[in-house]
Amino acid sequence: MAMTLLVINFGSSSLKLAVFRKGECQLVIKRPKEHFEKLLREIFESFPIDVIAHRFVHGGIFDKPLIINSKKDLAPLKKLLSLAPLHNPLSYKSIETCLSLFSAVNVAVFDTSFFHNLPMKAQKYALPKQMTEKYGIRRYGFHGLAHEALLKSVKGKRVITAHLGSGASMAAHLNGQPIDISMGFTPLEGLVMA
Repeated sequence: MAMTLLVINFGSSSLKLAVFRKGECQLVIKRPKEHFEKLLREIFESFPIDVIAHRFVHGGIFDKPLIINSKKDLAPLKKLLSLAPLHNPLSYKSIETCLSLFSAVNVAVFDTSFFHNLPMKAQKYALPKQMTEKYGIRRYGFHGLAHEALLKSVKGKRVITAHLGSGASMAAHLNGQPIDISMGFTPLEGLVMA
């Protein structure tokens, strides 16, 4: 049985949606963020969506995707809203909307997951250990979904990937693993964006 996947990405400047069936992209839509619910209904009328993947920019402690079957499963995500105020609240609302309108499985996919296991020298800031532990201060890294996809498309022991758009970042990889990222505690650290 072929599964149909809808990917929802609230970026800093637009809403991007893509539908995949049998691993092939069937539809890509890039629009301003208005009329989201109407657009979703049109997609569901055209495609039998089984799974909806929602990009969540800052996943905090999450290092893997989170399956959301009901509104009670949203509780851990609510704690992440202030971590990426341009993105996470819109992604949260997207999941709420999809849960109330459709029977598809919803999955939150975190941009920070790819960089969750950076080497300690790349994670840590020159701050007292008590402070970093108390407040969760570390270099999280962002655009992980883009960097991971780029890394899969090239071969090499030492690779540098660049995500350039309204958001911009660069990452270094060694033997297929990220070892550094230009972004840190927030998405604003690193390359100038927009």
